[in-house]
Amino acid sequence: MNDKHYDKMAFNKILKWNSDDPFEAKKQFEIYLQEYPYDYAAYAFYASILIKIGKYEDAENILDYVENLLKYDTKIQNNVNRIKHINKAIDYSRIKLLLNQEKYAECYDLYLQDKEYVNSINLGDAVVFYCQMKLGIGKKNKNNNSYLFGQMSHYEEDAFREHIKKHLADYAKDMENPSTGIFCPDFPIDEVISEIKKYIPSHKKICSGFYDDEYIFKYDENGRNKYKMTDYFKVICFHNTCHFITMTPSLDCEKLPYIDLNYFVKSKEDVKVKKLSQIDKFYQKYKNYK
Repeated sequence: MNDKHYDKMAFNKILKWNSDDPFEAKKQFEIYLQEYPYDYAAYAFYASILIKIGKYEDAENILDYVENLLKYDTKIQNNVNRIKHINKAIDYSRIKLLLNQEKYAECYDLYLQDKEYVNSINLGDAVVFYCQMKLGIGKKNKNNNSYLFGQMSHYEEDAFREHIKKHLADYAKDMENPSTGIFCPDFPIDEVISEIKKYIPSHKKICSGFYDDEYIFKYDENGRNKYKMTDYFKVICFHNTCHFITMTPSLDCEKLPYIDLNYFVKSKEDVKVKKLSQIDKFYQKYKNYK
């Protein structure tokens, strides 16, 4: 055990794993907390990683554990600023956990107890609105011009398809500031959307946010992101639904759970070859009659 309460450099190094390899981040947090067991804020970040990889019960146990530690640490009780910082980190992860557990009433009760405090955690209006819609108390006309709010209140697949046009080559070529992620011109967007519906919702996902799930699909050379060829694309959906929010070619997905769609690419190619073969045979048979 280290006498220091935390190691900022080591902590930030672990956070870099969060996006590309949350499983490694989990492992590194466990090592870190053995070395720095009094870094209470780190427990909250560790819980957030656990939520991300779907280990809700473990995350709940960690949050309960660190809250209990705080109660009995008399030294830290006098450090008002540090306690405030730690509690915000814990509450942020607690709200994230409740939403992923679909405990919307409990989550909204926390918000009603202290709206100003909850807003200070920087959750965003969408989290509150999402809770309200799930509880049947949200006004469907709120933020009517917002794509996200509109989909929360009344989901429409056509709106999703319109939203992702910015990631399609034919549409993006005319944009003044195109997206960094663009699918190839021959990417069969309609067929792919139909195919991925077979796998969503499922447990093979990443729970990065409060109300959304992230699914990774492998599809070789599907597009470009930041001018680099991509072999993966991400689909973001509302939690535990097949209601798509967005879809984009993505980099650095190798260590995330993914579904390999290259069988789909191969089957499409096989059909194409078969069709060509039939045409060749036709011309071969009737070439003498031309």
